[in-house]
Amino acid sequence: MHPAPPDLANRCRNETDNFLHQRHYDPQYCYELFVRAFRHGDNAAFDQLLKVYHGLVIHWAKRHSLFTAVQAKRDDITHYAFIKMWRSTRGERFTFDSLPAILGYLRDCINAALYEMYRDFVAASKEQVVEKPIATELLLEGAPDFELLWQHICIIIPERDLQNLVWYSFVHGYKPEALQAEFPADYPGKEAIRVLKQKAMRRLRKDPMLRQWFGLPPDDL
Repeated sequence: MHPAPPDLANRCRNETDNFLHQRHYDPQYCYELFVRAFRHGDNAAFDQLLKVYHGLVIHWAKRHSLFTAVQAKRDDITHYAFIKMWRSTRGERFTFDSLPAILGYLRDCINAALYEMYRDFVAASKEQVVEKPIATELLLEGAPDFELLWQHICIIIPERDLQNLVWYSFVHGYKPEALQAEFPADYPGKEAIRVLKQKAMRRLRKDPMLRQWFGLPPDDL
């Protein structure tokens, strides 16, 4: 008789704690939960995984630079991360053979989820902008604030394909090949990416608020 998901979850929680504290652990319970959820599409197992790993996901997410910007929706981070993981590893694509490998991939999905949540947050903020989206005094006080910077960039560059290019190239560190794989319709080749980058950078260099914010002469940004 196979154990029920809640029973597996209790054992998985304990064994994960052992693993994280570098004690001897038995991975079979966690692995069984992941297999049921990801390979076999068992919703009950998936829900139990969300409960087991919520605390760990938030702990890891707090170390990311974007956590502060999205912490109002911190309860959604675990769901975002697991959904991203499910989309890329469900069914026969779930080929992990160890708990460390699974948790390592989950951590990558947490980072991707935070970027996605922050992008949605910026888009929502942009929709609320009327005439003066960012007060000049906020931009000129102290060190540059990433959240305000990105909102301002989205105003300078309203086109979605250019925003994605700037976001994934300069924030997420995507190479041209990765951009092509992620957005083949928008970026059909390296030459197209190069041209779009030049277009985006020309606009950024001409923006007087960015020059003033970074304290650079008009011609040096």
